[in-house]
Amino acid sequence: MYYFYLNFPNYKTNSIMIHHQDCGDCKSGHGKLGSLSNKNGFWAGPFNTINDTEDSLNKLLNLVEDKFTFRTCSRCIKT
Repeated sequence: MYYFYLNFPNYKTNSIMIHHQDCGDCKSGHGKLGSLSNKNGFWAGPFNTINDTEDSLNKLLNLVEDKFTFRTCSRCIKT
């Protein structure tokens, strides 16, 4: 399963990372601090595949005026 974290203060300047559920940064969408969301953003998912995750992010791109980029986490997803 795959997740991404949308960080409200930084999503326009930093790439949104797609993580595997086993990643230490993700922890099945609970993050390092063990919370599904906080005042700075939220975890989205689970998604079955990276393609499903990218499709969701592309749909989000179409809904918002601010453009952002996304990529896979190099620690948990080896390409």
